[in-house]
Amino acid sequence: MFGTGGRPAESLPRMADFATWAVAAETKLPGESEFLAYDANRKGSNEAAIEGSILSGHWQVLMESRNEWRGTATELRDALEELAEERRR
Repeated sequence: MFGTGGRPAESLPRMADFATWAVAAETKLPGESEFLAYDANRKGSNEAAIEGSILSGHWQVLMESRNEWRGTATELRDALEELAEERRR
């Protein structure tokens, strides 16, 4: 069922059962796509959590020179701590 309306089945998000239901319903309901509204809400929640974090400034500086983080959580912590220390000097 997911994959209708031009959405590929491999793009199933977290809570895929809800997404499948929403995509099926959106063709029958007037107004904004339920799936698009859900996706926008989820992205907004993620952005708010990042902006509210004490680490967000360090994270943004760290990611200025790259498109993605590759490494362990420990390596990320170490990189953020090193950056914070450099910025304190």
